[in-house]
Amino acid sequence: MRRALGTALLLAACIGAGCGGPAQLRYEQEVAHAPQSAEHAVHGRRLAQLMRELDRLRRERLPQAIDLRAEETRKAGEIARVASAMAEAADRIPEAASDVGLAGEEREAFTALAESLARRSRRLADDAGNISATAVQVRLRTIETDCEACHQRFRIPRVVP
Repeated sequence: MRRALGTALLLAACIGAGCGGPAQLRYEQEVAHAPQSAEHAVHGRRLAQLMRELDRLRRERLPQAIDLRAEETRKAGEIARVASAMAEAADRIPEAASDVGLAGEEREAFTALAESLARRSRRLADDAGNISATAVQVRLRTIETDCEACHQRFRIPRVVP
């Protein structure tokens, strides 16, 4: 259980590292100055960065420390910060993709997936310090599932030369 918590906590730590300081400032500046048609790409890059950080944190192990509880608390805080940033980025997805041309049921499905991602990320952020490592892992998998479902349905395939 501690190994899984360590992995989840480290995942959050990596994401947290990308959510503050110069990286966060660059992201906010890109969003503020991007034309509406470019906002989806800006958000897409941010979401991809956050998912890479979460994935890396999930794979890392907790260091052997004398005060393991203090380390777990610190890692839970990092997970909460990263998950909160993910929720904020997910909140902007429907607005950023408004000019993609989705209508009717497709637009509703797209918005529902973005809202689910935001809701689940916010829930992880709120509960990170109060749930088991296994529960953190389960919630991270549900977040990944939302991302994958949206990408499978709506992402335009990249052409590799």
